[in-house]
Amino acid sequence: MNTSEIKCFADLPYTRPDMAALKQHLQKRNSSLKPHIQALEQIAIIDEVQKLKSHYQTMQTLRNTAQHRHSRTVFTMRKTPG
Repeated sequence: MNTSEIKCFADLPYTRPDMAALKQHLQKRNSSLKPHIQALEQIAIIDEVQKLKSHYQTMQTLRNTAQHRHSRTVFTMRKTPG
């Protein structure tokens, strides 16, 4: 990885996944996989499914990280000196 590609967490955009649209896209791609289509077409479909899944997993990771950071901040703010 090139270090110029590394971003701060705050610079990573989070968009809430549209689960209905994701489900529809995955069902459409899965139904496109037929035994009679060429291998290259199948690979293209699988690549598209992997991109959809990767994007969803990235958004999930960003959300989990943001929630964890927020929880840690709130917990730290509630602590009172002994």
